[in-house]
Amino acid sequence: MGKVDGMSTLTFIPCSYADFERFRLFHYWADQAINKSARCSLVLVDGVERGFVASLVRVGKVHGSQAWLAHRTAVKLPKSHPAYFRLWAAVSDAQAQQYVGKGLRFYSVAPSDHADYRDNSPAWKRTSSDSRRKKTGYRSHEYVGNAPNAPTRLKDEPHTENVNFWVGCKRVSAACANCLMFLTQGERFKNFGHQVIHDPSIIRRVESRWKLPYQLHKRAVEQDKKVLCSVCMYSDFFIEEADAWRDDAWKVIRETPNVIYQIQTKRTERIAAHLPAGWGSGYPNVWLGASVEQKRYFYRLDHLRAIPCALRYADNVGMLEDVCPELESQLHGIGWVISGGEKGCGVVQPRAWNEQWALRVRDVCARKGIPFYFSHIQGKGQKPSRMLDGIEYNGMPEIVPDDRG
Repeated sequence: MGKVDGMSTLTFIPCSYADFERFRLFHYWADQAINKSARCSLVLVDGVERGFVASLVRVGKVHGSQAWLAHRTAVKLPKSHPAYFRLWAAVSDAQAQQYVGKGLRFYSVAPSDHADYRDNSPAWKRTSSDSRRKKTGYRSHEYVGNAPNAPTRLKDEPHTENVNFWVGCKRVSAACANCLMFLTQGERFKNFGHQVIHDPSIIRRVESRWKLPYQLHKRAVEQDKKVLCSVCMYSDFFIEEADAWRDDAWKVIRETPNVIYQIQTKRTERIAAHLPAGWGSGYPNVWLGASVEQKRYFYRLDHLRAIPCALRYADNVGMLEDVCPELESQLHGIGWVISGGEKGCGVVQPRAWNEQWALRVRDVCARKGIPFYFSHIQGKGQKPSRMLDGIEYNGMPEIVPDDRG
């Protein structure tokens, strides 16, 4: 849903390819542009059917990401009607938001009159092919969102990007048994009949990933946004074997303030001794998190509380037991909680999990006023459901302004 001129309610209703025929008189593009692979929706304005939108599937990747390259918008108003263009713009933006919210990049090619609107909108950014398109009377844009100060993230994860300065890890607790890194880098390759690329128990520096933070920072500055980025998901930022590289990583983090780094660890006892010089009260763009999938690891939150930082968070994704009611007394100084079941990544059957465990964590967070993010239920597949009691929980902390000179 959205608002047209701040007054009318805009609603999308998924529909079939056959519904397109009802709008034959109202579109300006060739019929063949809509095919059975398109995602189609009827558009209702204040409950009245007023338009039709179709997004065309792009097979493959664009700029390294899955993308929807184009959409078609039909409005049940003549172009001469004063409300036509305002309705088109609202439909266009709201439709793009649906896909960007799912972690997909969204591009559109539009006639010049429509593109003029996008040139003046903070929600759209002209693409590198724009000058070429302009010669034909069409221009292309990428949807970048309409909340300039809001951080972007993937819909099924509490972050947008992953930066693995190094990969490989050592198991230190029961939760590590079905670790994502070991499943995707080791056993999974064997199951698919491929040779394992590297031994996931060997920690190695990944040189190809060290430029990514600077690229993310540049893009975030251009869009006047913050980018949420997890750090070393395929390892542990504070693992002993990476001590020789960590100062280099801290330098990168310090030089890219528009990237919010979520550094989560099971080795919280090593944090204090491995902070960078000049840490002070903490870098504004670093959030420190601890894995607390079982009660026995609550001590990790004590370690976090001893560290000055912009934000501390508790992550119990992959819960192996009910951590309530004890969790409620452990959240002093914690500003965010992430919860969820174990994921098997299509390789193993995850261990037992009960939805009530996550519901109790949700209720604790509600009582204490702590943002609650539910990652996913327990499941063997790659993308288990994010619904908890019929609702998606996307609680996120506020971004602390960076006042570094």
